[in-house]
Amino acid sequence: MSVSRPTTTTVVVGGRMVGLRVTDLDTPMELGVEVVVGGGDVIWRSVEPGWRAISYGFANGRLYWWSARRLVVVEAQRCLEVAGVDEDIVAAFDAPGGWVVVTETSVRRVASGERLEFGVVLCAASLEGEALAVKGEDGLTISIRVGHDGLTIQ
Repeated sequence: MSVSRPTTTTVVVGGRMVGLRVTDLDTPMELGVEVVVGGGDVIWRSVEPGWRAISYGFANGRLYWWSARRLVVVEAQRCLEVAGVDEDIVAAFDAPGGWVVVTETSVRRVASGERLEFGVVLCAASLEGEALAVKGEDGLTISIRVGHDGLTIQ
């Protein structure tokens, strides 16, 4: 096992600094992840799958991040695991009606457990209002309505 020097991405969220410190523990198998607030207080530590980079986004004044298999939301001085999944996460969105996770082969509504499966590998996604567009490796785009009442293919 070789451990690399950590890299830290620091962002300002609602007037506070939040750092996401990532260390390659055993690429491609493991990444060490720490969330740091207030210039040094570690509020989250975990070991994540290392075959995908850690990604992050912002929604409703909160930072959120995801690894290959977990979605975590940073709220004030704590982190909340929103979802753990059994396949790689491509993107995550704080959508109308709750969190939506796009994985390599499905779109999932976290709160209800609703899941739309696709026979193609998904590689990109974007959300505008209730309109989710997911793009497959085959180049086709699938349109999905993400409403309070569920997920509907358009």
